[in-house]
Amino acid sequence: MTIYQSILDATTGAPLPFVGILLGIAFATAQTVAIIRTAFLSPLSKIPGPFHARFTSLRLTYSVFSNNRIHYVHSLHKRYGPIVRIAPHEIDVADPASAREIHKMGSGFPKAPFYALLSPGPVDNIFNFRNPKLHSARRRLYAKGFTLSSLRKEWEPTIRDTVALTVAKIKADATGKGGGAEVMGWWTLMANELVCQLTFGGGRDTVKKGVKDPFVLMLERRMGDLAHLLKHFVPPVYYLGRMLALVVTPLHDVFYSQEKMFSAGDRVVAQARSEKIADRGRNLFAKALAEEQQQQQGGGDGVPGLSDTDIITDAGALLLAGSDPTAISLTFLLWCVLHRPELQREVEAEVAGMGGEVTDVACEGLPVLNAVIDESLRLYGAAPGSMPRSVPKGGATIGGYYIPDDTVVVTQNWSLHRDPAAWENPDVFDHTRWLPGNQLSERAKISFNPFGYGARQCLGMHLGRIEMRLAAAMFFRECAGAKLAASATPESMVVVDSFIAGVPKSRRLEITMKEGFSSPVQTGAVCLCS
Repeated sequence: MTIYQSILDATTGAPLPFVGILLGIAFATAQTVAIIRTAFLSPLSKIPGPFHARFTSLRLTYSVFSNNRIHYVHSLHKRYGPIVRIAPHEIDVADPASAREIHKMGSGFPKAPFYALLSPGPVDNIFNFRNPKLHSARRRLYAKGFTLSSLRKEWEPTIRDTVALTVAKIKADATGKGGGAEVMGWWTLMANELVCQLTFGGGRDTVKKGVKDPFVLMLERRMGDLAHLLKHFVPPVYYLGRMLALVVTPLHDVFYSQEKMFSAGDRVVAQARSEKIADRGRNLFAKALAEEQQQQQGGGDGVPGLSDTDIITDAGALLLAGSDPTAISLTFLLWCVLHRPELQREVEAEVAGMGGEVTDVACEGLPVLNAVIDESLRLYGAAPGSMPRSVPKGGATIGGYYIPDDTVVVTQNWSLHRDPAAWENPDVFDHTRWLPGNQLSERAKISFNPFGYGARQCLGMHLGRIEMRLAAAMFFRECAGAKLAASATPESMVVVDSFIAGVPKSRRLEITMKEGFSSPVQTGAVCLCS
């Protein structure tokens, strides 16, 4: 019998206001006891952290809405150590070995419920599946199309042509009357075009026209609207907004963006299903449907097939994961190299020495270029934020602390990639740490995971690296001598945690190849991440 039932039995016949007051007092007392128990008697009470984190997650939530979570959590690690309690039922782990245990294949730590927020549609997708069996089955459908050998064989010519056109557009802007090229915008269009072509055959001429695919535009509106955040953090306000949107027209685009996105996604389904099975081309979804049919003919694995809703939702997830991160990473790469004239000349000389056509295999053999890529991914990887996991039933021991199974454990690359025990001068851009002959410590190797870990490692990792290698090589060969424009300042390039990616505060980076338009400030030897 609950305390509430006991009160009802004891107050039978009493005035309703009196009963209501007693129930209110009982509820408040029970909640207070639960909060105190969680704060001081839970095993998490032994984990260091700010005092307020024992009672509430409000400070953490504020950091999310103020686009500052990675910096806030990192400041806690600097003060309290590698394992920190950041909310009543949430800890953040910045110890590389512990992070590896949490994320390794078969660890038993499923993705936390938070990931439901990252689905552009009403069903789970390849990115946010919590069920390992369902995720594994879906991943197998797409995996062959994302192998390094498959991408080089079937897609490298397309990637190379699209990158070359993008660099030509950047060069034209940088040498034109305006005197400046906004590179983040061009890299975004490039990545949009490539991932649209690869996934469903869309997006052609995105760079040429300078306009994103309609499905991408609706997807960005869906993932960027306020309603998407409200649904997770303040559900009552979200559902109230849905009702109001039925009569307040301006709210309709905000609270019904998912429906609009699915309307735009009909073309994705049509293109995926239009080809005959025998004539499947390079289209990722067409291949996946063919692979699925073969599996079903072989008996299948008991997992439901791809529905139209699955295709649209997976397309949205793949476009998000394969577009902005590449553009952001390339933008920060240019920011760091153009801040260091000596390094810039070294990279330009290396790519100039390639001769002939720029190929991915040739780029893979350039030590300085690849060192610059890895160092920019360490400091400015586009996914620096939280990767929350649910503790398995029965609890787990992490870093010497017992963690009960009602807890979410989180890691963030922003802190792992700045671990002072793994990286000398962790906040300084130093590409030489990656050059041949400079051996990384085991701790550094474990902590460096710009594309994630284990079975949940980024499906498009090889695509992202191919794009970065080719784009960086072509840029420094075709745009040798480029400089940062006056608008490119340390303040404009501070990393902002935009919920699903770390982006420059200004959301842009302008470069120039004309005299009189460049920034008067060159920092010389180092590029600090402030």
